[in-house]
Amino acid sequence: MPWPERLVHLYIKNANFTTIGERVFRNASDSLSKITIGSCERPMHRFPSLWPPKGAVSILIIMNCKINETKPSDFDRLQNLEYLSFLGNELTTVPLGLPASLGKLVLNYNSISDASSAVTWGALTNLKYLQFDNNLLRSVPLNLPASLIHLSLRNNKIEFSDRLAFAHMKHLEKLDLSYNKLQSMPEGLPRTLRFYSLSTNQIVVVRSPANYEFCFNCTEGLFLNNNPWVCDQNLIRMLLWANQHPVDIQMKDKCGQPVPEDLGKVGISYILRYMSYISTTEEFKECEYTIQDLRCNSVSLPYLPKAPPSNTLTKVVITFNPNLTLIPDNHFVNQTKLITLDLDFNGIKKFPKGLPSSLDSLSLNGNAISGITNDIQPTLDRLVNLRELYLSYNQIKVIYDYQLKPLKSLKWIGLDGNPLHCDCSIFSFVEWFMNDKNIERDGASQHFVPSCVSPPARAGQRINHVWGAFEYEYFCQPPLCSWKLYGGTLNCSRQAQLKTAKSTNSTELFDPSELPNIKAHDYWLHLDLSYLDLNEKTVNLSYLNYLITLNLTGNKLKAILLASFPTSLQSLELKENEIENMPVHLNNMLPNLKTIDLRYNKIRRINSSGLLAFPLVERILLDGNPLVCDCNLRPFITYIQTNKENMKLLEQHQFGNLTCQSPAKLKGKLLLDLTEEEYCPNVIWTEITGGVVGGVIFLLLISFVIIGILYKRRKLQERKDIVKGFHDLLEKESHMNDEAADKLISIQGEVQHKYDAFVSFCSSGADEDFVFKMLQELEDVRGRKICMHERDFTPGRGIADNIVECIGLSRRVIIVISRKYATSAWCQYEVQVALAQLHKHRRGRLLIPVLLEDVMKDDNYAGSVKTILSLITGIHVPTAQAGINAWKIFWDKLEGALPDKAAIYTVINENPVYEVD
Repeated sequence: MPWPERLVHLYIKNANFTTIGERVFRNASDSLSKITIGSCERPMHRFPSLWPPKGAVSILIIMNCKINETKPSDFDRLQNLEYLSFLGNELTTVPLGLPASLGKLVLNYNSISDASSAVTWGALTNLKYLQFDNNLLRSVPLNLPASLIHLSLRNNKIEFSDRLAFAHMKHLEKLDLSYNKLQSMPEGLPRTLRFYSLSTNQIVVVRSPANYEFCFNCTEGLFLNNNPWVCDQNLIRMLLWANQHPVDIQMKDKCGQPVPEDLGKVGISYILRYMSYISTTEEFKECEYTIQDLRCNSVSLPYLPKAPPSNTLTKVVITFNPNLTLIPDNHFVNQTKLITLDLDFNGIKKFPKGLPSSLDSLSLNGNAISGITNDIQPTLDRLVNLRELYLSYNQIKVIYDYQLKPLKSLKWIGLDGNPLHCDCSIFSFVEWFMNDKNIERDGASQHFVPSCVSPPARAGQRINHVWGAFEYEYFCQPPLCSWKLYGGTLNCSRQAQLKTAKSTNSTELFDPSELPNIKAHDYWLHLDLSYLDLNEKTVNLSYLNYLITLNLTGNKLKAILLASFPTSLQSLELKENEIENMPVHLNNMLPNLKTIDLRYNKIRRINSSGLLAFPLVERILLDGNPLVCDCNLRPFITYIQTNKENMKLLEQHQFGNLTCQSPAKLKGKLLLDLTEEEYCPNVIWTEITGGVVGGVIFLLLISFVIIGILYKRRKLQERKDIVKGFHDLLEKESHMNDEAADKLISIQGEVQHKYDAFVSFCSSGADEDFVFKMLQELEDVRGRKICMHERDFTPGRGIADNIVECIGLSRRVIIVISRKYATSAWCQYEVQVALAQLHKHRRGRLLIPVLLEDVMKDDNYAGSVKTILSLITGIHVPTAQAGINAWKIFWDKLEGALPDKAAIYTVINENPVYEVD
């Protein structure tokens, strides 16, 4: 049968012969250049040697025919062969005698275990593509042709790569070593690589930059998926290096070693977020770290950077860094798997705040900690799993039982080497230490029993030896008072003293009008001094630095001297005394106060200073006071009624219980239900006697009265509208969290802050001139956006609506205060009360008073603005004679009071889009 004249490709499928005879290709067409023999029905075993004699074949594919033997002479007639495929056969070695013309060789799916012979590859100087997938290679073959561009060694059993295996390949662009058993990354690869895959091997660590720096041109990918990586600093450095080059690292697998069962596995894609803060910080270059451990010993760290974002740390050891004086609050709070935190022998001055509850061991030996302050207690309350706490060789003089009681799992505590002062202050700790059954105190743990340093009589004695001394040498509690060993509760009330005297058959008398002799130490948290007939001159407890609650019910106090109380106070009970006035400056003098009980005193009126306490203190109780409901009480009544719908506020202050005691016609009536006409009529008419007034004068008088009434009603309505607007604004902001009101965010699709500040001022004379000067500085020079009514109010809207809307869109309110400012309707008291509420809601970051004149020294300038200035520090404007430096300092102060400019907003299609740097 003759061959077709123009045959190019001969494809024989399901071949049923074992060899090719001499005559098969004798008359083959000269055009035949490609032969494919596939899926043989009978095994060939030997590679045929009889091919078209003229050497025209350039592509030869024999696949799945079970060839397992070749001879060099088999390729004599294939000297022009460019592509040869032995896919899916049974070769155990690479064929010898391959033609030098060969450019691509496919040996996939055979059983070749060794391919390093120089004889095999010596003549193949034109070979560019070599596919060696799915064989039995155990190492990367040596002596491969230097001409290779593409080398694939997928799915072998390669465990090792000699650093010389690739050194001579100066043209290699693609290398695939995936699905092997490599335990380390090969070295010595050429810089020409564009594609490199090591996926699905057994690689644990990146040993050095030589493992990857050659791959700076790997724009088609560096594939490292599915390896049991140890997430250490070398791995991080590689990822950081990739970020600086056009290298696409594909690494979506997990950190596999070491893997405690409770840690689980962490995605490699999170590693950069996790530890780049260390890798890129100069001071941390000498630290050692993995995905779980961080060790920085003797590297002179001056500070710690921001906490890592992931929660995979189990152990942190940062020691012998004397310049490290502060651990930032909540630095480790998100490390919920942290077990060991060792911060020994640094310069830390304060017990770390915000530690995770997972801690088992906390070591702070050899620092400069002077004690555990009240703000640290929430951190101690959280450490319910802590078993070991080491505070040896610090500066601690006193420590209390209530501070350590929440540590339910504590077994070891180290306090030796501290200057402990063994008086009443430490008594509660000694009692706890000697009685708590969990604490180890015997045998080898004796060195953890601390010693006294003072007083001199006790210096050098361990606390277990002086335990009994408190019973007979120290008077740790006032006579006849009762106390609770745990919790710092001292009860010196009249009832408690009588009960104690009776139970002890004591004949000792006490003077009920004198303050009990309470020792000046920090142990007491709760103190009851009720029904002792004390007066305000007798009470002075400012030295009890940790006192939280104080009960002075049923005494003879006529005034409240705030300086007599410690600033730590949170609850103050003063009911059933003789107090006549609301306390002023509560927020300044007692910044932590949350509750003050003033029921059943003699308070008749509440002035403006007292009123401002209500937005700043959570709970003020006034029921049972003889309130006089007249015009003087109008600001307080207005405040209550303005918040009539705020059920939470009404319940906190129990405004619903407040009633009038006078005048007689209003006695017993609830303040919530009063109308202004009842307690403060708009017009008070007096009897007119003494003759008949002329008709003209009468008409003029009537006209003036009508005009006055209409004007007053208009102003009253305007103020009511403003107060209602503030009420709505507060309601809207109540849905925001603590910080959201001061940040540029979107709530239900509404723009929250359009301006840096709203400016309130009197539109006349010097006030207006200053405001325009301020706008020029803040907007033109400092890039701020300020809202002023003459320019930014919406035309056609009411003044009240404009005011409330603009304040709602502003992050601060600048009040330019002068004597003229008091005459403005804006300065009405109800508006200032609403502003005070908003100031509190924004956590004290809303109002910025700017003083054109020192109104605080003007006796005629009273009212709400003066009250606010007593609580909020104003910024004084320089005098006309002041120089450039004084004005620069003023502008810098004003700039500093404004929020930072990190927040940027835009509006697209009338919907707000916010971007934060």
